[in-house]
Amino acid sequence: DRAEERAAALGRQHGKNAAAWYIQDSFGGRVTRGAKETAAIILRGLEEGDPEIVESLPAPDLSGQWAGHMTGCDLVIDCFCDIGGVYERHLRLLQWLHECCFTDICDAYEQAFHDACSSAIESAAAAEARR
Repeated sequence: DRAEERAAALGRQHGKNAAAWYIQDSFGGRVTRGAKETAAIILRGLEEGDPEIVESLPAPDLSGQWAGHMTGCDLVIDCFCDIGGVYERHLRLLQWLHECCFTDICDAYEQAFHDACSSAIESAAAAEARR
């Protein structure tokens, strides 16, 4: 449970960071009519579940494709090192943990990322739309 909590905390942090980039790219820092309209479109799309808007949101990526991004294995190791200091000395333990908890830990991270990211974007869009 503590590893999943750690993964969720990382997911929330990373989701908020991704949302900040999305907000800046979409309407952040510009007080213009276009920014307000864009925010209203995003807000309406989120409320209605518009696939074009929902699918444009940042998504968690545990592929390790990009420099500095985690893989699922990195996440699992990070979560267990954080709570127990296990690493290379306990390779068998890590293998066992990978087999029994890998999916749960990655799911906790991805769900928290998604929730934090969409919540931050929705709040920013609502604030911009009210301007």
